[in-house]
Amino acid sequence: MPEHSRYRRPIVVGALPPPVHGASIINEAVLSTLSGRGELVRSINLSPGTLTRGLHGRSIRAFAALSGLLRLLIYCLRREAGSLYIGLSGGTGLAIDLCFMAAARAFRLPIYVHHHSFKYLNQRSALARIAFSVAGPRSTHIALCTNMGSLLKESYGVSKVCIISNAAFVDNHAEYDGRNLPRSPMALGFLGNISREKGIFEFLATLGLLRSADLQVAALVAGPFLTNNVRTQVLAETRDMPDVVLAGPVFGSAKDEFFRKIDVLLFPSSYEHEAEPLTILEAMSRGVPVIAWDRGCISHLVDGDAGVSIPRDASFSKTAAARILDWNNHPHYYGRTSQAALKRFTDRREAALQAVNVVVGALLKKGDTAFTIS
Repeated sequence: MPEHSRYRRPIVVGALPPPVHGASIINEAVLSTLSGRGELVRSINLSPGTLTRGLHGRSIRAFAALSGLLRLLIYCLRREAGSLYIGLSGGTGLAIDLCFMAAARAFRLPIYVHHHSFKYLNQRSALARIAFSVAGPRSTHIALCTNMGSLLKESYGVSKVCIISNAAFVDNHAEYDGRNLPRSPMALGFLGNISREKGIFEFLATLGLLRSADLQVAALVAGPFLTNNVRTQVLAETRDMPDVVLAGPVFGSAKDEFFRKIDVLLFPSSYEHEAEPLTILEAMSRGVPVIAWDRGCISHLVDGDAGVSIPRDASFSKTAAARILDWNNHPHYYGRTSQAALKRFTDRREAALQAVNVVVGALLKKGDTAFTIS
């Protein structure tokens, strides 16, 4: 029997860059990991290619979905599909996703559903319930943390859940061993889409409180503005803040430089889909302490001594400013947090990589492949 006949041909379905965002990065990383095993892997890209919302983006996504579904059916009819991995949408895109899962189930393909959103976990969704029913009880659901896995079971009766942290897809920066002391003045960072829901105005409010407390800090803001209205407001608010630098989008070496220049990452997001942000993991991988609003899996990352997780009903700016003042007055506390953040990331990444290897093996291998289910 030829060696390749022992393996499935997985089909990877989901949004791929561009645009660059957490889910598209993870989908691309999974595709790369599967392809790296030397097997034939096909991908169906559902990305509209832009972050712009509106009729144009929806039209592109609808065309990508229809053409992609046709391709999946052709692969199945030709017996060129062995398993389906789908990076799940968090909103109305679930209606498209369930069509792919229905086709896969009709052809008896093993289905692996990777969750990237907490929207349908924070508030139960009839569409999500239908989608998971279509996927079937034998489908495997990949959750980002134990909290996400528990909510999937409690809210939707999902039975097979595997935990894989996004840390598996973030580089381990061996050159970093944590930071002992912050700079003087301390440098605060914001990285992400610059929008109200991602927390840019809470970030600026924190700077304002620190200035009122006579603490000089520098600030580095990196990312694209999503609307002209937010751009205008941010430029107006920072006009009298000479220490605030707007760096624009950063990738590759520019992102490395961003993290080298900051002492603390602020993550005041209220984004309804927020799950396990790559930005937080990227900061922790370099020993940069994070102060974040608690959403999704965030408390699993930065609670305790590894950072600051602020309850949703608490003031982000007041809590963050108080902790920054404390770190400024007691620098050794900052150093402990930096070391703990780096260790938390390293431990989480190691466990996640082990889970990735098992799930990738299950996606590729023919027959029943056992792996740990939470």
